[in-house]
Amino acid sequence: MGSTILKLLRDAELVRVGGAAPFLSSGFDALKGKTLLLYFSASWCPPCRRFTPVLKEFYEAVATKHPVEVVWVSSDDSQMEWGEYGKIMAAYYAVPFENRDLRTRLKQEVGVCASKEQASVRIQERKRGIPTLAVVKPDGTLLTIEGDEEITRSGIAVLHKWDL
Repeated sequence: MGSTILKLLRDAELVRVGGAAPFLSSGFDALKGKTLLLYFSASWCPPCRRFTPVLKEFYEAVATKHPVEVVWVSSDDSQMEWGEYGKIMAAYYAVPFENRDLRTRLKQEVGVCASKEQASVRIQERKRGIPTLAVVKPDGTLLTIEGDEEITRSGIAVLHKWDL
């Protein structure tokens, strides 16, 4: 499963949403050798809005000391919602809103989506809703899809569990 995630991101164009203009980057080059935190979230989701500042604080505390990158996979309904919520995600990479195919394929691979998009994403048995933070090791191993709960519970101490 995890190696498929890396294959999907290998040729992906990712953006940094915040700032004056989006920053485009090759996903594989930017993420190579790092543990990925795939953040499945949406602006209209109250639990996501509560977890996003927790993730931001966690990322700011660990990113300079550990090889991790957040990749935001949105479930927003419009480019405007994505762009507004993306201002909070300025430090992270994001799958562009217009790349619905990649967002859908990542959701299918991890088994995660918002309940209202389950039919359109074509996930028969959803493993989790949003927010979900999936942790993918540099070798492609999917370590957990409960990273959001683990960070909320343990903070930066979770790095030991994730071998970082």
